[in-house]
Amino acid sequence: MIISYEAAQAHAATFPSRSSDYGEFFREVLEGGSAMGAQAYAEAIALRDDYSNRFRAVLGAVDAIACPSGGTPFAIDPGVQFGGLSAIFPALTKVADRFTVPANFAGTPTISVQCGLSESGVPHTMQFMGSALTEPTLCRLALGLEQATEWHTLHPRI
Repeated sequence: MIISYEAAQAHAATFPSRSSDYGEFFREVLEGGSAMGAQAYAEAIALRDDYSNRFRAVLGAVDAIACPSGGTPFAIDPGVQFGGLSAIFPALTKVADRFTVPANFAGTPTISVQCGLSESGVPHTMQFMGSALTEPTLCRLALGLEQATEWHTLHPRI
């Protein structure tokens, strides 16, 4: 909601007057943001600020948190044409966003690394989350994992 509203504000000079100049995916983002009122945006910002404070408090008590960064990737048939947000966003939400949105929403740093392959040979990933300004620590953790395993050398079968 926040991103859609802010994008709609940034494109107010050309959207919706030139909506046909936008791709379907981004046009849907802008339509959603244009429909959102200033009050709903303010409430979303307040919710994000509260969430971010609580999330950062948890991260402040540890060096980092290791967790998945996405579900098992799925193959996309190159012949399939996706018709905008409504066609692909539900799939993305079910697979990847459930793991990356918490840190993205809180505005905290993360780093993702490969951590093996699925039974079908598709890479699995994990992320390290940290509190503000812990990027050096997160990079050291990721490098340490890569040095201790061979996961980063594994590639899917093509």
